Amino acid sequence: MTRRINLVVVGVAVVVCVFFPGGARAGGCSPWQPVQLSSGAGSLAAAAWGNGQFVAFGSEAYGSATGSAWTDLGAGPQMPLLQVRWLAGRFVAVGRYETLETSPDGLQWSQTGLSPVYGPPDTALNDVSWNGSTYVAVGFYPTESSGAFGYPIIKVSPDLSSWTSIAAPPGGGDREELDGIVWTGARFVAVGRNNSGGVVFVSDDGRSWTRISGPGGAGIVWNGRELVAVGGAVGPVVWRSEDGLTWQSTTVSVSYFLTAVTWDGSRFVAVGANPRVYPPQTVIVTSPDGVAWGDNETNVSESLVAVGSYFGTTVAAGLNGTVLTQACLGGEPSYVPAAAHLLGLNGSSWRTDLEVHNPGPAQVGYEVELLKRDTDNSAPVSQGFTLDPGKSVRHTDALASVFGFGGAGTLRVTPFGGTVMTSARTYDDAPAGSFGQFVEGQPATAAITTSRTARMIQLAQATDRSAGFRTNLGLVSASAGAMSVVVDLFRADGIALGELTVPLRPFESVQRNEVFREVTSDAVDDGYIVVRTTTDGSRFFAYATLIDNRSNDPVYIPAR
Repeated sequence: MTRRINLVVVGVAVVVCVFFPGGARAGGCSPWQPVQLSSGAGSLAAAAWGNGQFVAFGSEAYGSATGSAWTDLGAGPQMPLLQVRWLAGRFVAVGRYETLETSPDGLQWSQTGLSPVYGPPDTALNDVSWNGSTYVAVGFYPTESSGAFGYPIIKVSPDLSSWTSIAAPPGGGDREELDGIVWTGARFVAVGRNNSGGVVFVSDDGRSWTRISGPGGAGIVWNGRELVAVGGAVGPVVWRSEDGLTWQSTTVSVSYFLTAVTWDGSRFVAVGANPRVYPPQTVIVTSPDGVAWGDNETNVSESLVAVGSYFGTTVAAGLNGTVLTQACLGGEPSYVPAAAHLLGLNGSSWRTDLEVHNPGPAQVGYEVELLKRDTDNSAPVSQGFTLDPGKSVRHTDALASVFGFGGAGTLRVTPFGGTVMTSARTYDDAPAGSFGQFVEGQPATAAITTSRTARMIQLAQATDRSAGFRTNLGLVSASAGAMSVVVDLFRADGIALGELTVPLRPFESVQRNEVFREVTSDAVDDGYIVVRTTTDGSRFFAYATLIDNRSNDPVYIPAR
């Protein structure tokens, strides 16, 4: 039975993003838990995470911000789905009849580019990937109406509208299919199966392909350092490769087929089942390196054919609407309070470069979340990355390059499978050269609590905006509930100038520009600020930026 027939009945890749504020990885992973959608959910057809939410598709569409509480969203894509990916800021869905649909939000879908090719025999697109400039969809055209192996399909497009069919490399005969594809940063790697075993094709551009001696499989994942493929025609064998060109096999302890694999930020998770018994025996195995695999126990007996993760939470899907979730706590998050991509006073143009360093002996995953200014950030947008041991990476102009965002806010970085160090430089990108300030990433446990106050000194505010200095005050909530921060402003001689009360929504980031002007019209040549919260159990960060009005040169002053 081919992947195409199986996945029409059951779920495919699932991706979830869940944030655990302040959690330590010492808590490990929760047991696998079954999730109830709705009484009429039936079998899932496809699912993915994107646009700040998790969406699953069956006869209806279902949405969830956490992966545990679900809402019926109504009708989804109007086709039998086999795979949905979040690519270039939109959902891209492929499936039977060689059809493709896209959506910016998971709610409104439109057919794009390809026209359905109805059978029998039924053609199918099984997966789709993107390298930043080219989309590649793969699948197969069956040679029999029963849906047996046929000829591989490879289609490429620069924009999802105009598609070109690409010939597969010779040597596969007429009983071959492609089931999965990923982009590694260097090349596309597509895997599949034929009647002699596995299929592996590689391409640097999506248009010129080479056949590689390898395992093939029903599923493939790239974690930033290595590929893992599972689900070939030869039983429970896992294959791994650093480049897609040379592969090594690893056996796992289960005696049944694996059908899908994902990377959760610190480990690989593969799923499958034994369909020869009733009820089917659920199979879930995990590995930190693709070599040593261990079994996972579940309280569900059902066939699983799909799995996906996003840095901390993994979801597996199978027959009869089966959904299993497991949450693994990340390491302590760090906050980079001040980040920007915007224009400011006196012609300034502010940018932030984020630096992340892995000091440990093993690869680490990390998630960067954007806590937008003046917004409830209970469900922030995020991006995930991996970083090899002993290396640093610089996300230049991070708000624009990572999130495509123009504005300001806070960056929260959560590691998985290790620890990371974070810092940033926020600077005025002036034509004659930049002026910048160092912003140190602060651990969540360093936040200001109800039991203490914190101060910022060496502040000033000129009455003339073309001379002297100005002071901007930043406040960042590190709490999941609403809170208030009391701000007391003083001259250097201890004379109180005034008090402000600033409300903060969950994880909200705010900045009060020229904050001394809110309490006095006089110049403040030297002053300081004291901050505290009156909301029990709340935590927040505070900082001041002292800026030269003539040059826009800033100094970052954290509360302490």
